[in-house]
Amino acid sequence: MRKLCASLVLCGIGLVSANANAEGYIALGYAQLDHSDRSFTDGEFDTGNLVARLGADISPYFGAELRLGTTVVKHEETFRGADVEYKQDYFYGAYLRVKWDNTTSLTPYAALGVAGGRERLDSNVISGRDNWNDVSYAAGVDMDLTDRIGINAEYTQYRDDEYDISIDGPSVSAVWKF
Repeated sequence: MRKLCASLVLCGIGLVSANANAEGYIALGYAQLDHSDRSFTDGEFDTGNLVARLGADISPYFGAELRLGTTVVKHEETFRGADVEYKQDYFYGAYLRVKWDNTTSLTPYAALGVAGGRERLDSNVISGRDNWNDVSYAAGVDMDLTDRIGINAEYTQYRDDEYDISIDGPSVSAVWKF
């Protein structure tokens, strides 16, 4: 499944680069991601994350997008007497977007791709890092404010793996089209 998603994303990116009329965009946003992880006291916590996106519309119905993000608001707690701090050093993704092209300024879409990242856990007892990757999907809406400026709201599932660890949540972005 991961190879299929990666192949689809690479084909989409190739189509964007071959399409001279592709409309590109760059976006910067904030994501409030929920982490479900049985290793922590409550099994669930939130982090605030900065997310940059670079993409292009391949056609009126399809697009491709790359993402890069990092944690800016870490999760901190005391767990079994140790002060623990959790964050994503970085995370990334590559997606194909299917959108509903219409005559309004609102454009809903769904996205499918692959995501990965490096998470870090620091405490006064032990520290560690771990890399992850998973199939990722999203649903959202783009809203055009002008011909070049817009906003975006989205819900993304970045990770949901065999260890019962998931990372998902809403985000809001400012978008500039070029």
